[in-house]
Parts: sequence; structure tokens; C-alpha cells
Amino acid sequence: MALYLTALLSFGFTRGLHEGMIHIMHGDPMHIGEYSNGVRNHIWFKKWYHKIACLRDLAALLLGHLLITTPFNVYLLTGSACMLWELSEAGYSIARYGTIRDYEHINFADFVSIKITGWKVMVLHIARGIIGITLLILGL
Repeated sequence: MALYLTALLSFGFTRGLHEGMIHIMHGDPMHIGEYSNGVRNHIWFKKWYHKIACLRDLAALLLGHLLITTPFNVYLLTGSACMLWELSEAGYSIARYGTIRDYEHINFADFVSIKITGWKVMVLHIARGIIGITLLILGL
């Protein structure tokens, strides 16, 4: 169980970090350089980009292996999805803005697009965390 949770947390957070580094734009706090957008203009690129990508890939492989070898459980799968989403959002925000922001753009496969700010973002973070942890406990 500890190995599964470690892989889950590592993959979710590093996936968010990686995505935030890739989506960096001119004017973002973590952007360096004068004009260009993209990962090579991220402040962490030279030192951390490949380490983050490697850790993300290893955690994904381990998580996939553990999911395959664990008996299927809808609670485990849904709880994992909630926690991956939550950790990915936190990693993305930290990588792109240097902090967790009170803004989130929720996009479900380009069918639904919702932008929320302020206290609603905190409520969303708390709800995803509680739902994810509860379902993981039921599933493990």
C-alpha cells in the first residue's frame, strides 16, 4: 500500500510539474528569456527538466504495474484519478507560477470548460482531496 501511494503521489505531482514547465509563457513568474514561450525558457529547465521527466516516467511505470497486479477495484481507480488530478493541478501551478494559485481552468475533453477563482478553487481542492483519500481508503 505504501509503495502504491508513493507511486501515485510521485506521478501526479511530477506530471503537473512537467506540464507546467511545458506550458510556460512569456510573462509567467517562472519564465526566463525575452520573447519565446516553451520549456527551454523555464527557470528550472537546465537543472531539473530531465530529472522531473525521468521521475514522472518511472513513477508512471511503477503505478501502472501496481494497478495491473492489484485486483480491480472501482474505489481504487476513482480515488487514484481524484488524487492524480489534484496533485497534477498543484504541480502545474507551482511549475508555471511558483505558487499554488486561486484560479483553475477545468476542462473535460473540450466538452466542458469552466474557469473558477477565489474560494471556489479552495473548495474544489478540498473536495477532490477528501473524495480521493476516502475512495483510496475504501479501495485499499
